[in-house]
Amino acid sequence: MPRFALLILFVVALAGCASEDAAPAQRVFFESPADGATVQSPFEVTMGAEGIAVAPAGTMEENTGHFHIVVNGPLVPAGAVIPADSLHLHYGTGAASATLDLPAGEHVLRLQMGDGAHMAIEGLSDQITVTVE
Repeated sequence: MPRFALLILFVVALAGCASEDAAPAQRVFFESPADGATVQSPFEVTMGAEGIAVAPAGTMEENTGHFHIVVNGPLVPAGAVIPADSLHLHYGTGAASATLDLPAGEHVLRLQMGDGAHMAIEGLSDQITVTVE
């Protein structure tokens, strides 16, 4: 077998090993409603996560967190505590769904993952816009 072919086989074998050892990518996302959806209030929101376990607040294990929805406000900077107020909704029980009751109009919903102490986790957020009829 020519050296070039052996080199290609070696590179392919290494690439396969590297992908098996790589940590899974972490992300959070809105499962529903879809971005741009028109809804009637109250409406159900479902949230999902990959590469990080959803756990109740107070769980201080690596690769765990819980959901927060920011309604019509900016994300909290990574490492800062996500406040508990009318704009920052906490799901510290580990819930992955919620019922929102919002007034008519367009609303920006931002999903943000916080650790067991409600500190915002870098890069774990999503955003959708919904119109409430």
